[in-house]
Amino acid sequence: MQWGTRAGATGGAISLYFPTTFYNTDYNIYFTGAVNNTSESFIYAPGYDLNGKYTSYCKVLTRGINSTPAIVWTGWNFTWFAIGRWK
Repeated sequence: MQWGTRAGATGGAISLYFPTTFYNTDYNIYFTGAVNNTSESFIYAPGYDLNGKYTSYCKVLTRGINSTPAIVWTGWNFTWFAIGRWK
């Protein structure tokens, strides 16, 4: 099991590097978005790109829905944890 906190990005997918490389790409990863501005109506849903999953990192998409409603990128932080085989 590995975990951490990372800032999102407003311009597209970011690379989330793991502290320890997994044995293969059969790991599971979970995300929770952090609320940076409680006065803003925003649904934050960070997730990973299925085509960007590697043993040492994965590509993360930090998007959400604002009050317009429109899908937008956000630099808000997210927490993550990954479970998988490392040996």
